[in-house]
Amino acid sequence: MSVFEKVLKAVFPQKCRFCGGKLKKGDRALCRQCRAEYENAKHRICQSCRKKQNQCDCTPRRSDPGIVRTLTLFRYKKNTPGGALILSVKDRKDKDALEIVTKHLSSILVRGDAQLRSLDSVQSRVAELVQNVEELRTASAGNKEFFKAGLLM
Repeated sequence: MSVFEKVLKAVFPQKCRFCGGKLKKGDRALCRQCRAEYENAKHRICQSCRKKQNQCDCTPRRSDPGIVRTLTLFRYKKNTPGGALILSVKDRKDKDALEIVTKHLSSILVRGDAQLRSLDSVQSRVAELVQNVEELRTASAGNKEFFKAGLLM
């Protein structure tokens, strides 16, 4: 933090981006009460998939076929601490709010990337198995024993 930023914060104390209350030493962007509400919002249960909000991936997908999956930190609502943080970042380019949001979003992106890599490995293994079955069908097309055993469909 620069000297100018320190003087600015001393003259104009930081306020909570949601409730407007004065921030105490060590608080960033949200007061402790609003920060607790923000943290709780990430752990609320999604009504659709029954997962915690920050683990939910069932948000409505757009009609864009390029969207494979969506990840959310919390349900976005303007009248919540999380919504206030998002608006602070979007409207005021608030560095403190940006730091909080990016920290939490990066953890979701890392988890989502690991899940997508896992999904990719499962899909490639399924493709291998399908290819093996096709090769088996081709190789044993004349062998009625395989058909009787139910190994080939």
